Amino acid sequence: MPRPLARIHRSIRAQTIGNLLIKSSGGRLQRRKKVGIGRTGTRSPRCSGFLASQQHGALVQVHYVHDEGDGTETSERIEADRDREIQALLLDAGYTAEILDNPNPGAVGVHVRRLDEPTEEEWQALRLIADRQVTHRPGASSVTGLADPDLFQTLFLSHLATTTRESDATGATFVRLTEAGEALLADRLTTGTGETMVQVLESKEG
Repeated sequence: MPRPLARIHRSIRAQTIGNLLIKSSGGRLQRRKKVGIGRTGTRSPRCSGFLASQQHGALVQVHYVHDEGDGTETSERIEADRDREIQALLLDAGYTAEILDNPNPGAVGVHVRRLDEPTEEEWQALRLIADRQVTHRPGASSVTGLADPDLFQTLFLSHLATTTRESDATGATFVRLTEAGEALLADRLTTGTGETMVQVLESKEG
């Protein structure tokens, strides 16, 4: 079921995503292993598998690497099929999993995020920012106007809030909503039936 208000980017870990893929695939998908020398001095061959890399706190990139016949058409097809399988497993687990069209070499694979609807505290933070009651002091992590300063970091990483160049009398700059933040706050407006504006628009389109 689509969740149009799910715009908050929650922190995820590459290790967690990797463990999930191994478990949900019944062990068919495994992490890629490179050529190496074990503790006993024996040479361990490299092995096809997925690589899960941490891009930042709220984004993990996963790509399957097929080591037999590197760069061949068959190898590329296998990698694309495995990436789609990885995408399906992550979608089933409730994550947002996107495969980019025509990605550059560094963006190949599945881009994984976990999106949630804002908590009540986050909705309140959005309203306070919209009312110009939140400021940020340049060169420091100090945020005033919010009960929990970490709320701004969450909204910032979710592309819902940012700082401005406009400052108050103390030299602190105002925090403002981005266009996405303004749209999200507007989407929560309810009708007399208790439906969000997003739900009303979706029902009309249907």
